[in-house]
Amino acid sequence: MKAKEWIEILKKRNPEEVVCIQMWVAEDVIQQSADMDEKISKKETQKILGDIENSIDCNYGVTWDNIDSGI
Repeated sequence: MKAKEWIEILKKRNPEEVVCIQMWVAEDVIQQSADMDEKISKKETQKILGDIENSIDCNYGVTWDNIDSGI
């Protein structure tokens, strides 16, 4: 989901309400790829994040293992 979509969803919520959101961004993928000595493009980071979002296991969420596998 794009950030602007999350922003629109959150605008409709009570700002005092507690929510739990796990957020991974391109910088996370880029840093992890650098730690793995892999070079990836910004476009590749978007694909990796999209693929992960489309296959999230709701019992476990997203982990660094998912990021590593995507890279």
